[in-house]
Amino acid sequence: MSDLIGNGVTIFIGTAAVAPAVALTQVTDISPDLGATNMVDTTTIGDGTKTVVPGTHEGAEFGFTLNFDPAEASHATLLTNKAAKTRMSFGITTPDTGAAIFWANGYITTLTLSGGVDSVLSASVSFKADSAYTFTA
Repeated sequence: MSDLIGNGVTIFIGTAAVAPAVALTQVTDISPDLGATNMVDTTTIGDGTKTVVPGTHEGAEFGFTLNFDPAEASHATLLTNKAAKTRMSFGITTPDTGAAIFWANGYITTLTLSGGVDSVLSASVSFKADSAYTFTA
């Protein structure tokens, strides 16, 4: 059973093909999805049950929300890279002693700002990897 909690998780961004090194500030939650494996149907006419084998893997997707501050350099980078369709690296570091990191290259697919009366301006961001992710424990 894991005793890790979300506090201390850090999201990093960087230049594509290089491990991300710039920490995003004011992140409030994350929802990483390390990608699904497509299943290939191998069922034949004589099979009594459907049979499958693993096929290709979908790229990882990282979603996160942050308290948005356009004066913060890392937040401005998200806006610039989204608008320019710039390939970049994203990483998530765990708060444990070993500081495991998941990182991948890809693109920001959505960046949605929201706010209201008596609430901070927030940004919901989604990132889609265009290749396999790297995991270092």
